[in-house]
Amino acid sequence: STYKAYLELAVYIDYDYQPEEAPQGAYPGCSAEVTINSVQIQGQDIGLTSSEQEEIKAEILEHRTRCLQVEELNNGQ
Repeated sequence: STYKAYLELAVYIDYDYQPEEAPQGAYPGCSAEVTINSVQIQGQDIGLTSSEQEEIKAEILEHRTRCLQVEELNNGQ
């Protein structure tokens, strides 16, 4: 038999981040983007579904946005 459980585990995500770029002249700019290179638990690569990858990408983008907002607030003081 098989049982599916959701556990709180430390997952290590190696990713590349492309920050948002504003349009300039003929260059249309680009939105921020995350590319997941690997996901590991205790040094072992694990496979994720595309929906799981998209969820993680969204979390990373949200985290980076919050960090930028905090940095901007701190620089404004």
